[in-house]
Amino acid sequence: LVGAAHAACFSMALSLFTVFHANLAFSSVPPADVPRVLERCLWPLVDAAAIPGVRLGLELPIDTLDLIAAEDPLLLDGLRAAHAAGRLEIVGSGLVQAILPLVPAAIGQLNLTAGRERYRAAFGRAPRIAYLHEQTYAAGLVPLYREAGYEALVAEWENPASTQGWPERRRYQAAWVEGTAASRIACLWNSSVTFQRVQRYAHGETTLEELLAYLATHHDAAEARALCLYGNDCEVFDYRPGEGGLRYGVGMRGEWARVHALFRALVADDRFALVTPSE
Repeated sequence: LVGAAHAACFSMALSLFTVFHANLAFSSVPPADVPRVLERCLWPLVDAAAIPGVRLGLELPIDTLDLIAAEDPLLLDGLRAAHAAGRLEIVGSGLVQAILPLVPAAIGQLNLTAGRERYRAAFGRAPRIAYLHEQTYAAGLVPLYREAGYEALVAEWENPASTQGWPERRRYQAAWVEGTAASRIACLWNSSVTFQRVQRYAHGETTLEELLAYLATHHDAAEARALCLYGNDCEVFDYRPGEGGLRYGVGMRGEWARVHALFRALVADDRFALVTPSE
């Protein structure tokens, strides 16, 4: 349970949650680069979770978790320790990342249900929230996620909002999503616009001041709001496939250093609170 003081802080600030997505089966990550990706992209996430006041979310399929266990057991220990301390929430995926509307329902059900049990074995408890694979939704997925034991999904906001004409203020609150067979599940909104802003800042294309000013436009001192600060790939920071990636941008760990600087700035600014997705 969230402490009373922490909960009061949420009501006064814009609650910013993250769902960093890690997928080592991504086709642009050659097997020889897996150790490099772990060093450059996932260890800095563990380090970020150790910054006082920082609370993060991480989603990764089980095949990626197995690769981590095989390649770098100390990294898995670090993820487990951050999770046990409440600084890093594991958000569910499945045994593998698959675009679920494109596979038979029975296969999708097995992927989600067996995957969730593997998270329980690895981290001591099963995740409550799942990140839609490739942010691809279909109404028939709702009963599959509910039958697997999930309470909520993370889904992209901009596309359905623009298609359906939803009011902007709705993006700051969880919603009920109604699926087939009279099923429904809670939904948190990811923002492709916001995560791209974070990426451009990390890549040195914009400044910290510009990003903080953008985030401040979502803050309302009179209304409790939540916004997904980042809901996309871990591997876009300090890694590019191929040798050219070694010389890209601001250099080794420079992009994660900027992300860490962002987190420290947000912790120091009482307009914002970094929270886990469940919070």
